[in-house]
Amino acid sequence: MSDYSVGIKDILYAADIGNYAGSAPVSPATVFEIHISRLPAEPNTAIAILETGGKEPNPKWLVDYPSIQIIVRGAPNGYAAGKQKATDVKDALLGFTSADVNGDRWTCINMLGDINNLGYDSNNCPMWSLNFSLVICPAASSLTNRQPL
Repeated sequence: MSDYSVGIKDILYAADIGNYAGSAPVSPATVFEIHISRLPAEPNTAIAILETGGKEPNPKWLVDYPSIQIIVRGAPNGYAAGKQKATDVKDALLGFTSADVNGDRWTCINMLGDINNLGYDSNNCPMWSLNFSLVICPAASSLTNRQPL
């Protein structure tokens, strides 16, 4: 199974939600930077993708149920633009059509709750969290004991 945080990053980048550290923005309007596994101190406008475990994988069939949390941080006192970016993340991921992502079959992306306001950080940057559960049929490896569907 490929790293599903990278898959989420790829989906968000392709939807022009943000650019990945070191990558060129899809469009000049993209000002949010996407990070995997951490929310750095800078830039202020950032999106962090964090793996949060999920449900137990199926022991017989090659089906996994990982979950992720996404943190969106807006510019100082930039509530409206930050909330819109959190909504854009929701719209890009929720109800994702079944597709192959980085060699694995992603069946669906569901949202756990709705957008959660986290308040402001020490730099007066508004923050939100979004939690998603995924259903992924990973590509078989030579080490797996599970059967593909």
